[in-house]
Amino acid sequence: MTSMEQAHTDGQLKSDKFVYEEFTQVFVNSMLEESVRKVKKDGILAFLRSAVRFIGRKIRPRFCWQRSSWRIWHQYQRLQYGQSAPKPYDLITIDPNDIDYFIFPQLVMPKTKRYFRTFVIGGDWDQTINKKCWTKSDRPNKSQLYPIDESLMFQSFKSHFKNNIPWTETEFYSYCDSYPMNVSEFYRDPEDRLERLEKIDDLYEHMKTKGYKSQRELKKDSESPFSVKKGIPEEHELSVAIGRDGNIFREHQARHRLLIAKLIGIEAIPAKVSVRHTMWQQRRLRITSTDNLDSIGTVDKRYIDHPDINHAVESYEN
Repeated sequence: MTSMEQAHTDGQLKSDKFVYEEFTQVFVNSMLEESVRKVKKDGILAFLRSAVRFIGRKIRPRFCWQRSSWRIWHQYQRLQYGQSAPKPYDLITIDPNDIDYFIFPQLVMPKTKRYFRTFVIGGDWDQTINKKCWTKSDRPNKSQLYPIDESLMFQSFKSHFKNNIPWTETEFYSYCDSYPMNVSEFYRDPEDRLERLEKIDDLYEHMKTKGYKSQRELKKDSESPFSVKKGIPEEHELSVAIGRDGNIFREHQARHRLLIAKLIGIEAIPAKVSVRHTMWQQRRLRITSTDNLDSIGTVDKRYIDHPDINHAVESYEN
């Protein structure tokens, strides 16, 4: 019986190290030529998908390939970035008032993000600002930055919670009527919309009374209107992207919680980093790779207290 067949009958979940060792053995001994060909032809992501499917069939049918994919992806990133390689479920603590922009469309499609969790992406996505409120006919094809405080939803939240304007009289409510296909399915039907907005009222009161809770904490809170019951809690935290200069942008998830945190004045919330700009990741690498922080350059020194840098340094030291 081969090692893979033995693993197939083994009812225990293998460690990250063991999975990666078996993946490496398959890659080196059995699939080298095919792997190189596929990487050249289709790129590294397509190759990783195929490799994970193969491992999932050979090692354990119940071993979900989504789970193994991000483990292998993390190992691939470690080859590039060492100790500063992004970790899929690491959370950093940020001030919601430091998030001035959201990104639309998302930099990474949700399905791809679900498999690989965190990315390093170059380009000018952290530089292009657009203040226009789009309609169905002119939705942008390229990821851009939009000011949160000027967004229709934030202004409607502010009108409702600070000025006691009924939801039905807010701009967001009118927008849902005019462009139903531009909004979440929860807001398309008027009855569903009101029900959803009532839950947001409950969320506001919950956060005002108990503060901003992590998804892991909310799993144990039966009173939370939007508590998460299934899956890994960290998957549902506020997802942010960090630009080349360390600016933090909302990328996905937790839209309502972020807006409410801003209105209430909450100063610290958990967030997962789903995307880092290539130049920012290089800065992270330089800072976390040194044994003496006093030796780093003047520009890099300014970022030592950045939540993403500080977290990485602390994780490395521990």
